Amino acid sequence: MSKSYFAQPAKYFMAEPVKIGGQLAVRYLNLDGTERIRVGGMSAFRNNNPGNAGFTPYIKSLGAIGEDTEGRAIFPDCEIGDKAMQTLLRHGMYRNMSIRETLQNYAPPKGNPTEQYIKYVTESSGLSETSNINSMTDEEFKRFTDSMKQFEDSSPEGGFDLITFVPGDQKEWHRQDFIKISAGSSSKDFGNYGPNI
Repeated sequence: MSKSYFAQPAKYFMAEPVKIGGQLAVRYLNLDGTERIRVGGMSAFRNNNPGNAGFTPYIKSLGAIGEDTEGRAIFPDCEIGDKAMQTLLRHGMYRNMSIRETLQNYAPPKGNPTEQYIKYVTESSGLSETSNINSMTDEEFKRFTDSMKQFEDSSPEGGFDLITFVPGDQKEWHRQDFIKISAGSSSKDFGNYGPNI
């Protein structure tokens, strides 16, 4: 690869769902005309959306740049997606709710394994389902959101990026695979992965 993958943060301004070789993917467009296509993996990985938050005007105001075919928000990078999740839960409509109330609204029973989600998050975080978000310490809130991210699963799981470093019609595509870089950490959190270079 002629240019470091993480040398300059990309300034993606638009993203759209596409298919590449029959696999679900997201095409990200950069302000300089270059592109990245994130292929395969879990939807939270493809969308840079570790909480799988739905696309709403509020989520758009927190940095979402697109929407996938299932109505989930697409963010320009994982850090912005993670910050949006934290803001939504800590300062948005969920701030005065218990864990149970939050997850019943965040992932309603129609189409979601809500009870399984509540059980996983409470067991994984060590918090009670009656714990209110607004009364959580920073450490408790981190355990809560880390558990949500693990349940939502933002792992690459066979996914990869196709990247162009030069705009135009004669694009040269580079494949970027990912490996887990944090031993002993969750394999379901993309924050624990890095480029396989």
